[in-house]
Amino acid sequence: MKLAIELKPYFNETLTSWIIRNSIANGTDPKSFALSVFKTHSTWYKDIDRQISEEQLYLLCSVTSLTKQQIINLTLTSLVNTVVSKDLANPFKWGFIIPFGLKGSVRTSGFSFCPECLDEGNYCLKKEWKLAWCVSCTKHKKLLVTNCPNCNQPFSPHLIEYTSDKIYQCTNCTHDLRTIKTKQVNGEVLELQEELSSIAFNSKYNNDFPLLINSDIKDLFLTIEKLISFCRYAYLHEKYNTFFQEIAIEKLHTFQEGNNKSFSRLNTEDREFILLVINKVLKLKLDDIISLLQKIEISKTTFLKTTIHTSKTIQYIASNLKDTRMNKPARKVFKKIEPKNKYEVNDLFNDIEKHIPEALLNTEYSLPKKQYMKIQSSLKKGTSYYNFITHYKKYLNMQVEMSIVSVEHEKKIFSLTINFLIYCQNFKDTKLSVEMLHGYIWIYPKHRYIINKFIEFLSNNYSISLCMSNIPLIKLQRPKRSHEILKSRLIKLLQNNNSKLIKESQYFRIVIGYLHWIDIPTNIYINISNIKFNKVKNNYYINLNSYKFYIPIELVNFLIK
Repeated sequence: MKLAIELKPYFNETLTSWIIRNSIANGTDPKSFALSVFKTHSTWYKDIDRQISEEQLYLLCSVTSLTKQQIINLTLTSLVNTVVSKDLANPFKWGFIIPFGLKGSVRTSGFSFCPECLDEGNYCLKKEWKLAWCVSCTKHKKLLVTNCPNCNQPFSPHLIEYTSDKIYQCTNCTHDLRTIKTKQVNGEVLELQEELSSIAFNSKYNNDFPLLINSDIKDLFLTIEKLISFCRYAYLHEKYNTFFQEIAIEKLHTFQEGNNKSFSRLNTEDREFILLVINKVLKLKLDDIISLLQKIEISKTTFLKTTIHTSKTIQYIASNLKDTRMNKPARKVFKKIEPKNKYEVNDLFNDIEKHIPEALLNTEYSLPKKQYMKIQSSLKKGTSYYNFITHYKKYLNMQVEMSIVSVEHEKKIFSLTINFLIYCQNFKDTKLSVEMLHGYIWIYPKHRYIINKFIEFLSNNYSISLCMSNIPLIKLQRPKRSHEILKSRLIKLLQNNNSKLIKESQYFRIVIGYLHWIDIPTNIYINISNIKFNKVKNNYYINLNSYKFYIPIELVNFLIK
């Protein structure tokens, strides 16, 4: 069903404005009107002035006499396609459209409006007022307003009720917005605003700015976007004060909401000041701006780093600036230290294979199955470790009874804690130490959270303080000994495989040192339990943290025996 009363769009009117005017004309409010047409409450949560969906187009055409193209012309879609290159032509990302912002369902910024225009009969929200470079009403030459001065709420005409259809009243406090007194806009800024709007809406550019190297509209707006970013960056640094002195700008302006927001999110007065600076820069000749940037010692890197996309003009200017990277010494590229692959290891193993006893070459030993043995057999009775785990077991049982920990999780915590204490038994020192803890977490980083609970238990009940937070990051290092020395040591081990003077962990340290040329810290105790078998690749490897050290089967037999 068509609208009973349909108002024609004004020149340069936004889609939002046209919908609001038609809803009032038909005796309803914008929210109810949008709900009846679009069948959803979320219409006003999106900026339909930027772009309208195909479904919304169809629904709006079904109740009005406007064609699809006429409705699209009420949005900024065609303007964006004119001034932005295809790879950047997204109405929802283009930086020159003022966002209204949402915090939940409440807008954090409103529509821009002219208080004096509100007092006129044919009032509407204009498309140019959605653009960040438009800071004033071209008719009254006054700065635009976005918030009610009485309650500081954004101007939100889409929230007016059918019982109070006065668009000039604040929808939050009913303050008369027509009474707002605003400043006269700077003449140079107004001139720049009108020229940019004329170029954007009429798609005609006569190369009026001497700074530009061509007359391309897209290049113009990309250049302006880049210059805005650079000028804001320079304004924050006192060493670039000369730049503003040369273009006759006094650094007296104070940004009301900080200078860290995007240009389109700044308030009207802040944007007016930035546009004044940009107007001065655009009137410079290309050689003059290059000379000025060279004078204040702006480097190519500094000039380009403030934005992602650049125009041909910006690229040309940057090409004439000093490239500080050329003066810096080349950074050394360090190759990441990682375990060697299977083929590299086999090549090294071939050099020492003849030193392995034939009995080990012809026999295959099986890895012991990993299991968490009973306390009586895994931890020595009478030791502090045995007492720790006995009391910890009682503590965990209480946690289960109080439903703080599940039975399954309690079993996991208990078994991994035993694993940690068994690891600590391998060291001469009978007291738990930070070195033991760091070594264990180095090998089993995934156990960190569970072991941390045991550390807290020791701290609360035994006053044993072990710092978990200062565990260093895992970083593989090369051995301090040469590869030949490591090779000779491994050969001696193979020839004297029954020596009781060498600890199990030393065997593994020497094997990994020679085959992978990686040094294992002394607080890392490696044993048979760290050897794994990969069924898919049919090979063995030592698993340390996230690293897998491939070991030939012959050496696995040697290590197991």
